[in-house]
Amino acid sequence: MLEQYMAATYARLRELSLADQNRASSHTPPPQPTSSSDFTTFLKTLWINVPRFDGTGVEDWIYKINKLFT
Repeated sequence: MLEQYMAATYARLRELSLADQNRASSHTPPPQPTSSSDFTTFLKTLWINVPRFDGTGVEDWIYKINKLFT
């Protein structure tokens, strides 16, 4: 019974790993800037509005920051 469970778990992990590899290989990377003005424009598109921490509401602030990166 344990061997069957382990075999099924291994098969599922392999299936998920292959699916992840296929998804990663089909991802198209963003275009690379070719000049300094293109680079400046590229950086401006990466702007993230991060809330300032004023010393109050620590848990709320951490939650907002975590949401930016998930």
